[in-house]
Amino acid sequence: MTAGNHFDPNTAEPELFSALLTPHRSLNRTGFLLLMAFLSLISFAAGMVFLMLGAWPVVGFFGLDILAVYLAFKINFRRAQGCEEIWVTPSQLRVRRGSFLSPDEKASFANALMEALQAARRGPNYHPLV
Repeated sequence: MTAGNHFDPNTAEPELFSALLTPHRSLNRTGFLLLMAFLSLISFAAGMVFLMLGAWPVVGFFGLDILAVYLAFKINFRRAQGCEEIWVTPSQLRVRRGSFLSPDEKASFANALMEALQAARRGPNYHPLV
């Protein structure tokens, strides 16, 4: 082999496309805390009314409702940590797992990815400095 055609696997290829996809969540941590405080306050007040009327077992059910809402949001926040990473170089397509996109988002992403793959098929683009 000559120096002109030496292949170095450690040489970085130009990145034609790169995307980090994360799921959208409309409620942030502060909103979650405010919502839980509001629900707890309403639940506590309603529970106290039933307690004064002599229906003390109802108070426990109000507590279970708050626990169910809390657990549902915790599961939602855990799933929000998932992401998908995509890289396209002239010789590779790398994808890291995540499956949370809506149908419209999938179509939009598919179009962008197809453009990047077509660019990869054409080969590296050299843009000389003007």
